[in-house]
Amino acid sequence: MDTGAAEKRLVRVNIFQQAYSLRSTGDPGETEALAEAVDQLMNQIAARAGTTDPSRIAVLAALHLADQVRQFEHEADAARTELRAAAGGSSQLAAQVRQLEQDLAAARAGKTVDAAEHERLRARCAEAEARLADWSGRAARLAEKAAALND
Repeated sequence: MDTGAAEKRLVRVNIFQQAYSLRSTGDPGETEALAEAVDQLMNQIAARAGTTDPSRIAVLAALHLADQVRQFEHEADAARTELRAAAGGSSQLAAQVRQLEQDLAAARAGKTVDAAEHERLRARCAEAEARLADWSGRAARLAEKAAALND
């Protein structure tokens, strides 16, 4: 019978000279890597703080990690805001490109546009398409950055 819960595996790690047996549903190698990172952080803090009190070092490590999480959250929020702005700008540019393409099509059909106006519309359309491509590229990069920050 499948309860929907992932199987938990026992992972043995050492953090700050203390052995722990952890149950994890994730990749055991990932759990071991996280434990190694915490162990290194606690040892660095102990060396800088001049204390070996495990409780004090654990609290300082937790504060350090909480600060990193908050910084990543701020970066993710900033990336999301920039992504929304880029998406809005991209939508506006797309509408401009559609309008310019319609104007250009009308010009090609010979409707009330002379050769100079035709060329001006074509140039504006090319410029808008270039700006749209730039905005689309920026939006894609921001989406990747936001996804990386959310991982």
